[in-house]
Amino acid sequence: MFIFNLASTFMICFAFQGNTSLGIKARAATIAMIYRKSLRLSPQAKQSCTLGEITNHMAVDAERWVDASNFLPLLITVPFELTVSIYLLYRLLGWSLLAALGVFIILLPIQAKMAGIMNTFQDEKLKWMDSRLRLMTEILTNIKIVKLYNWEMPFHQKINVLRAKELMALKGLSTIGSVLAIVFSSITLLMALVTFAVYAYIGGPDMTPGKLNSEIIFVSITLFGIMNRPLGFVSHMISKTIAVDVAMKRIQNFLLMEEIDTSIVKRYSRQPKSLGSGQDEDPVLAVNIEQGTFSWEKEEPATTSSVVEQDTSSLGERQPLLSAARSQPQTAINTKATLTNINLRVPDGHLTAFVGRIGQGKSSLMSAIMGEMYKLHGSVTVYGDLAYVPQQAWIVNAT
Repeated sequence: MFIFNLASTFMICFAFQGNTSLGIKARAATIAMIYRKSLRLSPQAKQSCTLGEITNHMAVDAERWVDASNFLPLLITVPFELTVSIYLLYRLLGWSLLAALGVFIILLPIQAKMAGIMNTFQDEKLKWMDSRLRLMTEILTNIKIVKLYNWEMPFHQKINVLRAKELMALKGLSTIGSVLAIVFSSITLLMALVTFAVYAYIGGPDMTPGKLNSEIIFVSITLFGIMNRPLGFVSHMISKTIAVDVAMKRIQNFLLMEEIDTSIVKRYSRQPKSLGSGQDEDPVLAVNIEQGTFSWEKEEPATTSSVVEQDTSSLGERQPLLSAARSQPQTAINTKATLTNINLRVPDGHLTAFVGRIGQGKSSLMSAIMGEMYKLHGSVTVYGDLAYVPQQAWIVNAT
């Protein structure tokens, strides 16, 4: 017995170590996916997803893999342990074990209802956490304006309101989790009491009272104790599985957001410089924009009426629905252009500066060259590699 218990302890430790390592790898892979996706978000997607939400996905949602790494494998082992324990109890107590299964089945809908409530509280907690982080990001980004206008107290009150709502959801989640843990921890004791009562009254041969001796009682208690461990983990399994499910749905919605269209900018290798010295030769270009019209909003064609014709010939062949001779090209766009009719030729090897007042489109032009704006008309061509140093401060990795 000592050797088996020692071997079991070592195997459990190795299993926990492997599961934790797997959870850490899953968290790292999830964070990497979120980071790469954040760099490819389209302008319209960036408007619906703030920096606080992206940070929340990396810091909170991805961490759920580590929290659940040691409990998700129990979804496979727990049913096996319960099946073996129930079989041995049936060999010992006979059909009176059905009373214990009846107790478990009666409590099952209650447990399912509580799991649904936990899912609701988990959604609420993450929703208010996103709102709080979004507000904190906005405050820290515009902290200078907040201090100059003495807006500390109004924003402090808004943060406290969001914290109170988040705390209320967290309290509800913790309360339901505690009740669920108590139910699963005491369910084996209740099953044992009901089973012994049924066995003592009508659980013996031919529906006669069974004889409860020390052999049956102690062996049954041991087997019910074996069932207590997997049933005690069920509450943790449910809570961790719900947390992972909610977090992965949030990450999935983020990963399915619209990305930048890489075909907006035509990229070619760097053009070789001409060996001639004539002044009439075209300069080697690094960036070329022709009749470019760009917008921060996605282009949506306006729904205008057009002339529709349909010719019903005697042969029954299908004819074109739209007549090119009588219809007008649909040029109406429900999008406000930020940059219109831009023609730009940046020569290679030269210093080029865009000078203008604030709000005249200098940063937008840089974004258009990188393909981070919607192109409505024209063409953008970049030759060679492109490096961009933004106005915002940043931290270089591994420094």
